[in-house]
Amino acid sequence: MANPKSVHREPEIRKIYEEFLCHRSSIVQKICLDCLLNYKMKDVEPYRDSLYALVDDKTFRNHLIMFTITSEDEQP
Repeated sequence: MANPKSVHREPEIRKIYEEFLCHRSSIVQKICLDCLLNYKMKDVEPYRDSLYALVDDKTFRNHLIMFTITSEDEQP
């Protein structure tokens, strides 16, 4: 979808995506993350790979230890 903000009742749909990020299934979490990343949020985009690693059961623990958030001053 090119512009998810143009969808009818978009705020409700986005809220559903965010709620399903807490789902037990990593497959559901990944699909919701895909949907949310379609919003092209500039503050989230630098963390795309890290977020995918966090929803993957195989890489979650290792990546959680290494995950860092930089301040606006430190971003490239």
